[in-house]
Amino acid sequence: MEEVDQIVIHTLRQIGCDLDEDTTSLKQFTTEITVEGVVRCLRLINPELNLPIRVSPNMVARYNLGMALASACTELGFKGDLGYQTFLYSNETEMRRIFMFLFEKLPKESEKVVDQQLGKSAIVLRAISEQISLQLKTPWLPAYCKKDGIRSTGQRWWREDYSNCTRLKTCKLVLPHKGASHVIRPIWEQTLEANDVVPSILELNTAALVQEQEQEAEMHQAGLLTKGSQQEFKQRKKERIQKRILDAFRRVAISLDEKQTLEVVSSARPRMTEDTLRDKGSKFARAEKLQFTKDEQPQNVSSHNEMLRTPKKTSEQEAEAKVAALQQEMHNVAQTLEQLENQEKELSASLMQIGEDIIQKKSKTAELESKNQLEHKALTLLPNAEENILKLQQKIDGAAQTLLSLSAQWEKHRAPLIEQYRDLKEQCSKRLSETQQKLEEIKSMRDKMKDIQEQARNKDELHKQLLSEYEKLVKDVSRSAYTKRIYEIVGNIKKQKEEIAKVLMDTKALQKEINHLTGKLDRTFTVTDELIFKDAKKDEAVRRAYKYLAAVHENSNQLLQAVEDTGAILREVRDLEDQIEQESQKKVVANLERITADYKQMKQENASLLAQLKAE
Repeated sequence: MEEVDQIVIHTLRQIGCDLDEDTTSLKQFTTEITVEGVVRCLRLINPELNLPIRVSPNMVARYNLGMALASACTELGFKGDLGYQTFLYSNETEMRRIFMFLFEKLPKESEKVVDQQLGKSAIVLRAISEQISLQLKTPWLPAYCKKDGIRSTGQRWWREDYSNCTRLKTCKLVLPHKGASHVIRPIWEQTLEANDVVPSILELNTAALVQEQEQEAEMHQAGLLTKGSQQEFKQRKKERIQKRILDAFRRVAISLDEKQTLEVVSSARPRMTEDTLRDKGSKFARAEKLQFTKDEQPQNVSSHNEMLRTPKKTSEQEAEAKVAALQQEMHNVAQTLEQLENQEKELSASLMQIGEDIIQKKSKTAELESKNQLEHKALTLLPNAEENILKLQQKIDGAAQTLLSLSAQWEKHRAPLIEQYRDLKEQCSKRLSETQQKLEEIKSMRDKMKDIQEQARNKDELHKQLLSEYEKLVKDVSRSAYTKRIYEIVGNIKKQKEEIAKVLMDTKALQKEINHLTGKLDRTFTVTDELIFKDAKKDEAVRRAYKYLAAVHENSNQLLQAVEDTGAILREVRDLEDQIEQESQKKVVANLERITADYKQMKQENASLLAQLKAE
């Protein structure tokens, strides 16, 4: 059991137990060491368990801790009788069984590697789900029992009262980049309130992440996986965006030019007469008038300026009257322009309608002309109707023969063309199917490439993490020593198996030889008994020999029985010695002394409690 004890001690040191260098066996374990080792194992198996590592001097707390450890081990599936006495008054054999059981339940390294390969997001989601399930399992607690709305269970705490929380508000943030960091304010100064900083950063980060995912999806759909093709795609997209921006600027500039033209027209014609308003001339005439009125614009502007300077010299009433007159005049000009635009729209619509009517009439005229030509030809053929009918019949027959010959020739050419068309169609369909298959293969290869890239990225991260952990490990430990020790243990086990097999073979051979000799002895006695018994009636010496033979046979049987009884007694002695050794390993005397001390301590605690009750 020394190897098992060494494995147990080494494992306990690895999980954080502070054991002395002199500790080489489970016999040297105290109650404190035993409880600490079991608690650390249970915490690694189930992190939700909140059990103290140190043993309290209070007997009630020690009893509760022992019962909690027993129930935790039973829930994990330990088969055997467990109680508080198993941990408080432990023995070597039971603790060896319990520790080996707990070591088997510890999380394996492969499970940790799987968690690392899942990625950070999956691990975070798993942790969130575990926290939510833990909070849902906890019983309800009134609000006045939670200070500041915070509830804690051991090393974990969370908030359950959200009365002092604020609403989620975000602001648009501008990240300071290189070259403009002295112009852009820091992020925490761009929000109106300090509580809006974190939501705004989360929104900005989410928007950037979504944009990056959309770009990756767009590139993946376009089939751009290499770095050069991605850069070309980004450059083309940048050029398209710049072209759209330029087109938008041009449209805005054109609309601004139109507005400025209308303003010039409205300012250039401040005083139009009613005859001019009723004028329904063409666009050319109106444009010509506008062209001539542009030259008069500076004079009108100067007259307006003079009129604006006059209010300083005249009274306020005259100025208001002039302003009202000018506003009325501007209103009239705007109405006039609107009427002219409406008239222009009506004229353009009427022109379009007239153009459509002309096109329809031209088509009708062409149809009538074709009908007229046919009727004219028919009228010219009426004087010699019979001859003309015969000529027409001959022409019709000739045309029919021509059609028949042409159809026969077409059939001759049509058959190979149809065959060629069918062959080409089949080839095209085959090519399409092959192309579709190749496209599907390309898509599957792209998906595989993406998965392989993701796996390579995860493995790179895992490799970096393992390298960092390897650098943190102690380099003094020699792996060859462990492997050598393992080989020695395996060799010892093989030797023990060989010795056991040899002992079993010897035992079987001895048993076989004993059975053979016993049978031979019985047969010899039977034959000798028969031979001597025949002559025993005739000769006195033979009769005495027969009696001696019976006595020898009986004594030999007694000797054999005595040997068998001696062997059984020796086996019982060995069993009793083993039981004595097992009982000695259970530390009965030490446990009795410890139980006696705990009993005295409980008496003292009860006496102190009674004294306190009496004093109250």
